[in-house]
Amino acid sequence: MGPEEVSIGYVFTSEGKAVDIEVIYELSPGLKAKSNVVKREFLFNPELCLYINDLSYELYFRRPYYPLLLGRSGDLASVVEIKEVELKEAKNLELGKTILPFWVEGSHGLVQALPTYFTDTIPRKAVGVKTYLMMDEFFTYPEKCPHDGEKGWGVWFHK
Repeated sequence: MGPEEVSIGYVFTSEGKAVDIEVIYELSPGLKAKSNVVKREFLFNPELCLYINDLSYELYFRRPYYPLLLGRSGDLASVVEIKEVELKEAKNLELGKTILPFWVEGSHGLVQALPTYFTDTIPRKAVGVKTYLMMDEFFTYPEKCPHDGEKGWGVWFHK
């Protein structure tokens, strides 16, 4: 199944962020390792609400083949709930805490070029790079958009 066959949307929230220190190991020629301490930003109590239009993906989240990560290999995630929700189209919704295509009316945020997907080959290669806005807050979106009535926000689906 390819990326053209499934649409996804998400809303990502957290209760805050902080900075901690982490020990890293720098390798030099001859495989000698030297430790160093770096500052690392982390999010407190992150939550990712993922919306997928293909119900067959439920199996992948119930029994993942690999650990689920939110970024770095130490940022382990777990599935708390899987459920089917009905999204109804509505206008003037709170939309945000996600990435949006650069052209979405009323949106604002950090501009980032991101791949739409990666190849299955090793090394993986980015395919279909597009410009997106990283939205870290909600805004009122005036057009029709799928709405999660339980959560109270709009969901932007990427195809």
